[in-house]
Amino acid sequence: MINDLKRYRQLFKDFHFRQQFMTALLVALAVVFIFYGTFVLFGESVQASIKNAEQLQERVTNVKSSIAKIEKNTAQTKTLSTGLLTYVQGLSGQLTGGGKFTNIKIINATTRQEQVSFKTENLVYNDFVNLLKEFENYGNVQIKSLSVNKRFDNPKRIDALWDIVRAEQ
Repeated sequence: MINDLKRYRQLFKDFHFRQQFMTALLVALAVVFIFYGTFVLFGESVQASIKNAEQLQERVTNVKSSIAKIEKNTAQTKTLSTGLLTYVQGLSGQLTGGGKFTNIKIINATTRQEQVSFKTENLVYNDFVNLLKEFENYGNVQIKSLSVNKRFDNPKRIDALWDIVRAEQ
């Protein structure tokens, strides 16, 4: 061992050997730093990609749950199976106490949809809103057109002209 140490000292006294040794050491250190820098650089981008993939997966899960909620809500909506004209005539007495629906007439009665036009007179705003809610309860009933006017004799009451459509599903 002592002989080996003496031999290494003798080698390091040689300038050419020292230069080769230092060059090899610097090359080894440069390779280590290059690999470390590459690891740090690509490691951060890999971590960022993983984080982005997790966020995207979370968004997809949120969208799937929203779609499921929407499908559940649409499955729970009621459908009007009776005739629309009969329904509106019954609604006249039920919702507003009668006498406020006028000119109830069927416009179009095909196999695919039924359309009824009617006029409401002297409605208070609460009855108007309740009537809108009643039509919203059914998935196959839509308000095709609605014209609302304040009454000239009492601004707290309104007149409205309705066109309601029931589509077959």
